[in-house]
Amino acid sequence: MSQVVSYSCRLVVVGLWLLMVGCATRVADVAPPVALPEAFSVSGEGNLPERWWRELNDPELDALIERAFDANLSLRAAWARLEQAEAVLRRSGAALEPSLNLDLGFRRTWQRVGTEDDGFSSVETRRRSAGLAASYEIDLWGRIRSERNAAALGMLATREDLRALAITLSAQIASLWYDLHETQGQLDLLAAQTDITSRTLQVITGRFERGRASATDVLQQRQLLESRRGEMQRVRSRRDVIEHALAVLLGDPPSGAIFETGAKLPELPPLPATGVPAYQLNRRPDVRAAYLDVQAADQ
Repeated sequence: MSQVVSYSCRLVVVGLWLLMVGCATRVADVAPPVALPEAFSVSGEGNLPERWWRELNDPELDALIERAFDANLSLRAAWARLEQAEAVLRRSGAALEPSLNLDLGFRRTWQRVGTEDDGFSSVETRRRSAGLAASYEIDLWGRIRSERNAAALGMLATREDLRALAITLSAQIASLWYDLHETQGQLDLLAAQTDITSRTLQVITGRFERGRASATDVLQQRQLLESRRGEMQRVRSRRDVIEHALAVLLGDPPSGAIFETGAKLPELPPLPATGVPAYQLNRRPDVRAAYLDVQAADQ
């Protein structure tokens, strides 16, 4: 009889083990649906650093990007989301550890005793209590570990989102900064052209007063001068829009934003070594974040 009971217990243990294995989470790698090319059509030999903008050797651009990393509102919100994801991870992992609950109590009562003939008096009673309870949840089906793994992967995905936002922010600032350089160069060129056109108008007007030029020549030159002035106003408006956009990225109000720039563009560094396309996909934080989100959902 004892052998039958022992055999039955073994069958129950084996059955429970098989059930636990069947409920365990399995993470499978997904093959890419598109075949990637072996190499890019154009590649260089330069390094590809994380802080790529420093290769431009522009101290003013470096200061702007570092300033944006500290004050940009979207980036600060992304930092807050990362801290939230880290807190969720700590909360998810806390269930795997034993928990202790300490209860302390104090009670103080007064009781009226005696009779009307003898008089009444009060009796004070004090009671103190203390209790300590320990509990631990056995993660039999792996639910708690799966939640912790999902929270860890979600935290890593949030960190990659933060990196992607930082890369996008640095690229936007660099683009706007050199748009300002280009706009300043256009303004300088238009100012020189306007000055030449204005002096030419004075010459043609003098010739017209002496009867050596027609009124058509004067009107055409005036039209050209006004066209130059109108183009300068259009370029100034574009410069204001760029300055406002740059101020918003830096976390500043757009009103009153003024940036001192020159018309000279930087010397471009050598084209970086791009490597194979699969390597670049692995470097992109948005791609890594999407992959981590899939893994977290699988958990």
